[in-house]
Amino acid sequence: MRATQGSTAAVVLAGLLALVASAGSPLAARAQAIAPRIFVPYGLAIEGAVSVSPGPTATTEYVVLDNVSVINPSHDVPQSFEIDDWAIVDGDRIYHPTARKGLGAIDLSAPGIVFPLEHFRHTIAFLVPRTLLRASLQFTPEWYDQNGGRINFCCA
Repeated sequence: MRATQGSTAAVVLAGLLALVASAGSPLAARAQAIAPRIFVPYGLAIEGAVSVSPGPTATTEYVVLDNVSVINPSHDVPQSFEIDDWAIVDGDRIYHPTARKGLGAIDLSAPGIVFPLEHFRHTIAFLVPRTLLRASLQFTPEWYDQNGGRINFCCA
């Protein structure tokens, strides 16, 4: 009886390994798709998950930051930003937001405005190399605090 149970366990294990190793397997894709670590500076938050999905080539992937949040610190002045004010940075490599087909995310066609003390919350996708292990989120608009001092949300 033990030999049969051991043989059955070996067959089940072999089947699971074959499933994970198969190219079309969701388990194989999930095993390969490990999100890079994203460092977040003071003043920004990622309220959702950091996930990855396949990019347009075998060497790229989309890093998706779900519900990135920032508050306009001014009590009186709406403040604007350009899409390229957002980036994830790895050393000297800078990656700006990119459109991903079918993703309801930040509108890349126009700059945005955040009203006084209002939250900006959007999903933002970046196209990066699959080898990216860690990066820092940066947001560098020309924003000013209540005292007129310039602020950047960068350099975590």
